[in-house]
Amino acid sequence: MVANAVYQDSVSISVNSGGATPHHGDGSFASATFIDDYVLTVTGGTRSGIFAPCLFAGAVFIGTQTIGSASFGSVSFSGYRVANCGFQGLPQPPTMFLPFTFDIPQTFTISLYSSTGEGVGRASLESFQFFNSPSNPLNNVHFTLVEVPEPSSWSLLAVGAMFFLVVAMIGRVAGRDK
Repeated sequence: MVANAVYQDSVSISVNSGGATPHHGDGSFASATFIDDYVLTVTGGTRSGIFAPCLFAGAVFIGTQTIGSASFGSVSFSGYRVANCGFQGLPQPPTMFLPFTFDIPQTFTISLYSSTGEGVGRASLESFQFFNSPSNPLNNVHFTLVEVPEPSSWSLLAVGAMFFLVVAMIGRVAGRDK
């Protein structure tokens, strides 16, 4: 994952885990977790609508001990191999929608988890599908998904700025005393 990531009109955020066991049942597990906040802004229309974040969770290659979970805001599911938004041949949890208003930024938490012992696991946010209120697909909709900087980054920046301000003030005072 790239720090301060910005996605425009396409997105791919994922975690992958892989494990291999020489003999069934006696091997190691691998897991991967990702949790971060993002701001979603939808443009290209007026008023409001609904959208479905397209998520995948579980086994990429069939494994006996693989599980994944994926969530975007309040849309969440987990399982051995599940996805929404029409991924071919996979169990489909009920499509869950979130509301949006054009040109109004909204903050969402993205949480992805994958764990596997045998096989390859993945949890991912693959795309978005946008609809008007009666659930008709919207065309020409654009979006921007921007990672929210960690508070520690802002704190570090603020402390650095204060340090340079103090150094500059000391330099001015020392210059006047000569």
